[in-house]
Amino acid sequence: MFIAGEKCDYCSDIVLRKQFYSMSDYLNCLGYIAALITENKFEMVSQTCDISNVKSRNGKWVDDIILHEIKCLNCGKIYKAFADTFHGNGSFTECETAIKEQAQ
Repeated sequence: MFIAGEKCDYCSDIVLRKQFYSMSDYLNCLGYIAALITENKFEMVSQTCDISNVKSRNGKWVDDIILHEIKCLNCGKIYKAFADTFHGNGSFTECETAIKEQAQ
């Protein structure tokens, strides 16, 4: 059992981003998330589209809002990669809902 705010071995190494500085930064983050899943440290729990298909064949984003949530297989913390492709912003952060649930 983990104490709220404490990070397990998997989560202590995760690299979060308060903000993406470019859409290529966002795409690099998606590659990082895919690697975490491949390493069997995290699993995808929610997504608005497949992580490898965020752009259509014509190079346009599949949606204005793209979301991927992963869960740590060791402690259960959830992390969210969010991109607003219309306005050009996003982040990769610990999910607030998971933080509140763990504090209870």
